Amino acid sequence: MSITADNLKSENAQFKSNRRKIANRLSQFFIKNSFTGSTKMLKFLTPMITPIPTEPIIAKTNYGFKLYLNLQEDSVVEKDIFYTGTYEPGILDVMKKTLYPGDIFIDAGANIGLMSIHAAKLVGENGKVLSFEPEPNTLKILNKNIAINNLKNISVYNCGLGSIEESQIIYDAICKNRGMASLMQSSEVKSGGTQIIVRKLDDILAENNLEKVKFLKIDVEGWELEVLKGAKNLLASENAPIICIEYFVTRKIQNGTPDDIVQMLKDNDYRIFKLDKGTYKISKLKDISNIKKIKRDENLICMKKFQIPQLPRRLFVY
Repeated sequence: MSITADNLKSENAQFKSNRRKIANRLSQFFIKNSFTGSTKMLKFLTPMITPIPTEPIIAKTNYGFKLYLNLQEDSVVEKDIFYTGTYEPGILDVMKKTLYPGDIFIDAGANIGLMSIHAAKLVGENGKVLSFEPEPNTLKILNKNIAINNLKNISVYNCGLGSIEESQIIYDAICKNRGMASLMQSSEVKSGGTQIIVRKLDDILAENNLEKVKFLKIDVEGWELEVLKGAKNLLASENAPIICIEYFVTRKIQNGTPDDIVQMLKDNDYRIFKLDKGTYKISKLKDISNIKKIKRDENLICMKKFQIPQLPRRLFVY
């Protein structure tokens, strides 16, 4: 058989695909069989197996759906998804064990849609996902990924969430990390920025007659307390959601401190948990009796006391 340019191109594409599959399988092994230093080892080995693509690609995740990725523009979330097929698998596992068909999931800071799409698959056609992403370029990719997966149960909102309805400026990160775009000015973001609208979550839920929210994920780079303040009715209701929220030990919080976030949650009868082995590994939830013991940035999983007995025992450390 004669060798043609098309044949070589096809074989090269297949070779790259096979190398990525090897990197993904290696990643899944480390995620399931983690040990001290496994995350660092994984991040060292995977780029040696397959190089970073120089053009945007559509890659399959570990959860059966595909995502548009551009590693030339994002070297954190999209890079992890390319090499490992996932990002923060510990959080995604908690979602899998708590979300059921017909549930409502809210994604505050949806980025390119990994968690929104994962949730949409879990809640099914009778469930709903509300995805909030105010950064214009990231919003385009979020919509692209929803279209790639032909999902009809995700409503996308081109706005931020906060304590009042207002205009704000969102600033892109200096580094190649879409997820670090923020409404707060700091040394980590570029000057300038884009004007956006900020709205209260309570108002949006009331407009759509949505009362029973199962899960609220908040990843908004220092604006977390503002989001909670704009969801006071939801937090105080008998249908209050499970909350996954970033907790920063050192980073500044808009109009408050990390302790204020915890106090607001406790004032609404939430118990605070964290993943025993961190967000990058699948593990059980460990109750945090003293928030001061947290020495690094974490994703906190927060639940009302009545919700805990309704969830699988295998989710918790006993």
